[in-house]
Amino acid sequence: MNIIKFEGENKFLVQHLQQLYDQRVKATNFFDGNGIIFTVKDQNNKLNINNNYLSISYQYPLNFDEIFTKIQSYLFQYNFKFNDLLFYPFSNTIKKEKKFLKLNFIHNTILSLILFHGGSVNKEYLYKVIWPGDFEISINKLDTHFTNLKELVKSKFGINLNLKSNQGCVSLVID
Repeated sequence: MNIIKFEGENKFLVQHLQQLYDQRVKATNFFDGNGIIFTVKDQNNKLNINNNYLSISYQYPLNFDEIFTKIQSYLFQYNFKFNDLLFYPFSNTIKKEKKFLKLNFIHNTILSLILFHGGSVNKEYLYKVIWPGDFEISINKLDTHFTNLKELVKSKFGINLNLKSNQGCVSLVID
């Protein structure tokens, strides 16, 4: 799943940057939420890549490794704040003061998709992202991971992670 999207007027350049980035992060699933958008501009023999918090510029010819490294460096600092916690979706980590909790793929995906979808995500969609090869969807399997994630956060930080299920969606309720 890749939540990073490139956009801009030069469709050829945008498409190739997106393909290179997706290959590098091994993105195979389509993300339909509010991802992180980078605007690409090609002007004056320079490539400019910007979003609200990052602005990088490269002279042609360019090296994609440099672009990728700079974007990844930015993403590892990207976080969501809730309930006195900082969640770093690109490093699979939750932090509170000096305590850290390293999340596994499933728990990180659950929190990431909920937060990048504005606080609530469809359970069936979430299931298909986590287990794309399953022929039958077992929501109970997903509910077990919700419970395990809540218990991990409670035991590490003493905070109740308020995940609520309603009408086929799971939401993070922030007090």
